[in-house]
Formats: sequence, C-alpha cells, structure tokens
Amino acid sequence: MVRFFWSVRSAFNKKRLAFLVTLATVVTVLYFIPNSLAGITGNGLYITSGGYFGLFGSLLSFENLQQYISTGEISAFDLYFSNFFPLCLLGIAMIGIAASYKLPFLAATLIPYDIYAIYRATEVLSFSSYTPSWHAYAAIYILLAVILLLAVVILLLALYLPLKEPAPRAPRSREHKPTKSERIAELEARVRKLENRDSSND
Repeated sequence: MVRFFWSVRSAFNKKRLAFLVTLATVVTVLYFIPNSLAGITGNGLYITSGGYFGLFGSLLSFENLQQYISTGEISAFDLYFSNFFPLCLLGIAMIGIAASYKLPFLAATLIPYDIYAIYRATEVLSFSSYTPSWHAYAAIYILLAVILLLAVVILLLALYLPLKEPAPRAPRSREHKPTKSERIAELEARVRKLENRDSSND
C-alpha cells in the first residue's frame, strides 16, 4: 500500500497539470451531463419532467419552475437553493482545482461538490415509478461521482501521509536452465570420469 501511495505522489508531482485537467473534466461532466430522456427540439433544449441528473438541470428549468411558487408547490428558498447552491459548489471546486497546482490540499474542495452530486442522483433511485433506464442512468452517474470522490481521497492521502520512499525491489534472480549442448557436455564429462575411474582400478 505504501508503494502504491508513493507511486501516486510521484506521478502527481511529475504530471500535475494532467491530473488537474482530468479532475476538472470529470467535474464539468458531472455538472452538465444530460439524462438519457432529455433531448433537443425545434425550440431548443427540451427538459423532461425529471430534468437532468447533472447539477445543471434545475438551472435550465428555473424559469419554468418559478410559476409553481405562487401556487405553493415549491418554496422560493427551495427553488433558489436547488439552482444556485450547486453552481456555487462548482465554482468553489474549479477554483480549488486551479489553486491546487500550487496548494494540492485544495483538491479537497471537490469533496462537497461530489457528495452533493451523489445525493442528487440518489433522489432519482427513490422513485420506483421511474423507468429502469432512468435508474440505470442514475446508477452510472453515481458510479462516476464515486470514482471521482475516491480519486480525490487517494490523491490527498498519497500527498499528505507521512510516507518514506520504499526501497527499490531487488531484481529477481532467474534460475539458469542448462541448454541442450551444456547437458550433453556434462554427460560426456561424467562418462569420461567413470572411464578414468575404471581404467585406474584395472
């Protein structure tokens, strides 16, 4: 395990920009990824009743949902919170990724964002009336978010655990197998030895 964390630390120090670009890409995908039932119509983007599994979905349907405030179906706080809270988390995560080039511990700013993404997707699984394709898509979304969460945790552990550089592995010594000519030469030497012994006894 120490060797694994050390290899992650070494890879991050050598390819830091590649690590951070990958994290930023996955964070962006989690925010903008549409669900399988959303589509594009002649009037532009069409939002299904379930919206998006990604955190961007509620922001797209913000104006449509405002009409439900007057009827009391949705409170103004819930509407604004569900739309702008994930946007704030995205901004914090992106700033944290950029700043972690110099201060790697700021990669931890992705953790609240990621946990909220998992929470939003698990809400879909709680509705048994949704089709299996919705549940399958939500499960894939959760899997992607969990992988991102584990990657951030492993990276932070690798960077900040008090690790000592592991000793290099000793090269494996392979047992030399004699070739056919070597075996023949060995047998001939044994025969000569026996012949010499017999002649000395005579």
